[in-house]
Amino acid sequence: MLTFAVIQIFLSALGSVSATLYKYHYANLIAQVFMLVFNLVPVDTVRLFGILTLSLGSISSLFCWFLSFVRFWRYLFFPTRQNFVFFFECIFNFLIITVQIVFFLYQAKQLSQPRKQRKLKYKHFLYTYAVAILFFHDFFYGALLFNVGTWYEFFGVTQFIVHTVMMFLPVPNKKTEKVLLLFVGIWTALLVQHIVTVVFTFTDTALTEPSDSALAPIIRWLASIYIVTDIVFLLNATIYFEVDPLKKLRPTIDRITEKLDRLLNNIPSRAGGSSK
Repeated sequence: MLTFAVIQIFLSALGSVSATLYKYHYANLIAQVFMLVFNLVPVDTVRLFGILTLSLGSISSLFCWFLSFVRFWRYLFFPTRQNFVFFFECIFNFLIITVQIVFFLYQAKQLSQPRKQRKLKYKHFLYTYAVAILFFHDFFYGALLFNVGTWYEFFGVTQFIVHTVMMFLPVPNKKTEKVLLLFVGIWTALLVQHIVTVVFTFTDTALTEPSDSALAPIIRWLASIYIVTDIVFLLNATIYFEVDPLKKLRPTIDRITEKLDRLLNNIPSRAGGSSK
């Protein structure tokens, strides 16, 4: 299912380059980010957001699919009323979303599984794989931040150092779990840092001037990758330490999850155990 989420992100990214129909792919792109996180760390809260966003993404994509079908079919009979480029764009979107619909069905089936069929388990390999990927990401992202200058240079260096040190992050046990706890603080700081970077791409004159304005959306996308990654890191760590960051909201989340399970699986009402 993780592969499906990656494929969906790729297809939605392809669809978002459309000249006129790109907006219809954004909802599914957001949904697939939640699906990606859910497949890595299957906590109840992410599942609820996954169901909500996947529902909205499916509706948006299906509307685009129907619109594309009508428009390219119309072109066959009235070619003078719309240009060939838009005709090709509609065919392109129709084919992409047709493939996505198949994945929607499998993802909906995965989200409909009740919580008792899913087990939360700390996954140390997440850090190993992420560091291997983000190590190369750091060079590109850091180079762009250095291009901007000022305090962005510090931001470019910090994540590179953190991901380099993470290569030596030991599997936590009673003797080394303090190291993981230290990284929890570092990842939280990096999460705030990347959110600030995204916000400043809209307001900082260093990125809003015409000569540098093209860098802003690129930095925004690259920083967003880090935001999602840091959230996955933190969720994975909470599983190891058995900490519930939403403890105060847990009764409400449990009630919603139980009702959702009964709705999707016709499960009789019961007192379910707490799960993140």
